[in-house]
Amino acid sequence: MDNYYYIVAGLPVLSENFEPQDFSYEIIREHIYHFLSDKDRILVTCLEKSFDTKNLSKEFYNEVKLIKNTFIKKYIDLDHQIRNIQVKFISEEMDKETDVSTKVSDPEKYLVDKIDIWSEFYKEVQNILLIENVLEREQKIDAYRWNKAETFTQFDFFNINAILSFLVKAKIVERWNKIDKEKGTQLFENFINEIQSTYKEKL
Repeated sequence: MDNYYYIVAGLPVLSENFEPQDFSYEIIREHIYHFLSDKDRILVTCLEKSFDTKNLSKEFYNEVKLIKNTFIKKYIDLDHQIRNIQVKFISEEMDKETDVSTKVSDPEKYLVDKIDIWSEFYKEVQNILLIENVLEREQKIDAYRWNKAETFTQFDFFNINAILSFLVKAKIVERWNKIDKEKGTQLFENFINEIQSTYKEKL
């Protein structure tokens, strides 16, 4: 017997304001996991794999294509495209700073699969990446993920999709709970510099 109504009714209200919230992802996740069926636990595990960049290989995305759950397919495809667009954007920015002779002719070789330039969110993500303030840019990207997760489940109330959407938002809250706003900009600038350094090493 499914416990969706019981689980969803007991979930805390999350706020998308990037302010610290009294919330533990691990505690609420364990509470949810306890009441799920084995089939739904597989979906949660798949979603959580997408939170860790170490898992984001071509093989992983091919496995996701075989999953029948609509939220998993839509959200992980969204996250996949966002990450690829970010890599492409950074590679193009790096090319602007390098000598013409050392420019990378095919930045797509650093992507996992190809970018879908016809996707509904390609232009929207590109516009977000043009924001100069790194911290604001990251907030906008996470707000975009948050809003899309809600859009993907606008007609889902007491089912596994509503729970998966909650976990996406909970992970975003957890991420920003760990960030001191006074140090946040420097942290993200360091993050971008690390990516750029890695990119340079591959040139």
